[in-house]
Amino acid sequence: MAPLDLLQTFLDALPSNVVVLDANGVIVRVNKAWVDFGQSSGLACHGNCVGQDYRTLAEHVACCDREIAAQAAKGVEAVIEGKQQAYSMEFKVGGAAKASWYQLRVVQIEQPGAKMTLVMHTDITQSIESQRITDATKERWQAVVANAPIYILLIDRQGRIQFINRADAGSTPDDFTGISVSSMVRPQHVADVERALKEVFDHGRTVTVVSSAQDGDKLRWFKATVGPLQQGESRQAIWIASDITHERTLEDQLRQSQKMEAIGRLAGGVAHDFNNLLTAIMGHAELLGRHMSPGPEQDHVKQILRTSRRATELTQQLLAFSRRQVMQPRTVNLNDCVKDAQKLLARLIGEDVALETVNQRGLRQIMADPTQIEQVLINLAVNARDAMPDGGKLTIETKNVDADEVYCTDRAGMAPGSYVRLRVSDTGTGITPETMTHIFEPFFTTKPVGKGTGLGLSMVHGVVKQSGGHIFVRSDPDKGACFCIYFPAVSGGVEAPRTRTAVIKDNGGNEQILLVEDDADLRELAHEILSAAGYRVRTMANPLEVPAAVNSMQSKPHLLLTDVVMPGMSGGKLAETLRAALPGIKVLYMSGYTANEIGHHGVLNPGVNFIQKPFTISQLTSRVREVLDNPA
Repeated sequence: MAPLDLLQTFLDALPSNVVVLDANGVIVRVNKAWVDFGQSSGLACHGNCVGQDYRTLAEHVACCDREIAAQAAKGVEAVIEGKQQAYSMEFKVGGAAKASWYQLRVVQIEQPGAKMTLVMHTDITQSIESQRITDATKERWQAVVANAPIYILLIDRQGRIQFINRADAGSTPDDFTGISVSSMVRPQHVADVERALKEVFDHGRTVTVVSSAQDGDKLRWFKATVGPLQQGESRQAIWIASDITHERTLEDQLRQSQKMEAIGRLAGGVAHDFNNLLTAIMGHAELLGRHMSPGPEQDHVKQILRTSRRATELTQQLLAFSRRQVMQPRTVNLNDCVKDAQKLLARLIGEDVALETVNQRGLRQIMADPTQIEQVLINLAVNARDAMPDGGKLTIETKNVDADEVYCTDRAGMAPGSYVRLRVSDTGTGITPETMTHIFEPFFTTKPVGKGTGLGLSMVHGVVKQSGGHIFVRSDPDKGACFCIYFPAVSGGVEAPRTRTAVIKDNGGNEQILLVEDDADLRELAHEILSAAGYRVRTMANPLEVPAAVNSMQSKPHLLLTDVVMPGMSGGKLAETLRAALPGIKVLYMSGYTANEIGHHGVLNPGVNFIQKPFTISQLTSRVREVLDNPA
């Protein structure tokens, strides 16, 4: 085969459209692909374009797009004239709906005695479209990975981060490249991280690891699934982690709530029994003191009474914490409570602590016991004062809050609704994260021995919960503490009616009283006190025997004085039973805390007569006389 025929055969075998130019830029050969392209495109020049100038070729190559043709001609000319060895360009022709992409490559070939220019014109539409789809897919997945609400890391065998998909504010993913993943977690979790990576690299297992990291002032928790990832001959660990800080906080709050509930039940039971003992101690000491002449012995009795009163305060705090104290709530305005307590609080915190109140006008009303609200303010103020030994600022704010689901998300147990917020904040030493988990526990205190009972905040917690409210604390060491208390708002509330009090001429009488009390010491003491006041007293220990005993009495009792919590039958059930037989009988309950029979969550039912244990002689006789003299 002649050399030229061999050349033609070679050109026809190429998939690209090929044109051969001589040294002057005149077309001397075209291949079959060019002829087919010209025919399918409807070009005037296809197989018979041999002998034409390359500029005509450029117009046909660019499908008559003059701007592209001029650019192509310029490139071909530069190669023909030897200004550059090769030239290449990619261009698009046609509209958006039917666009085609082409590549033009121009190469100069020199042979002994001859110089030719090879022009190759290739349809790269499919390749461009494939690349565009590939790029779009890659970009889409990169966006998905970069914006995923999880953290995706690739870690090498040395535990170093090779890739991370996202970074938090103030940093970029590149900032973490090469950093050891162990250095990013708190020291107590380093061993867990290293153990997980060892399982992945040494055994090819997929494991789960929970760790925490300090992010500025915030502690964050992460749960990660770690598994092997083979890329070529190198193995990496893929670490997929999610932020579980919110879930962890809720779990901690739930555990704390359950623990507090259990401690509360224990504390309430202890306080109830202790109140019985205190009542007996105080009553007998008071009786003893009345029969003594002034002197050292009577001073000792007075000291017993003073100490008993201090013990009474402790039991009241325990009952408040356990939500078993007796409350008499009414509709109140928190602004009034803050105003009434302001002078007392100023004296408590001292002159070196500035007190500021910020009260919202038009504040909604809440249902609460004003006395207990005052105790909440006092305890929070005292705690704040102790946290500011060198002085500072205590701020008390009130505000209406409409809480939606989003607002309640980070406030465990709080349901959407209308609230009144009481916020008490200070500029003191703050609370450490470790201490924060214990602050509401009874008897927990960071103060030196003898400087505090540790019941203050537990009492605050109990009062708030018993009032149907919620309490949340935010604090950091050396940045002060902020207590936010939310009380449910009441609309159109009517202030609870005050109990009518009769004018008591004296505390004695001659009526018949039925005393039912399972505690022997307390039963004997009450019998002695009331008998000394002139009353006819019948005592019983077992409430189950009372109905039959009453039926056999010739003289029916005027008053039932009964404990609330007793074995066999509660005081409330006993009173209900006796009222069926004696409709006019008066009832006076005595207890350290209420039960569901006479109240709900520590709130007395309307019309219930109650005396709080421990009580003094005069308190008991006055209350008995008051109930007997008041209308039923």
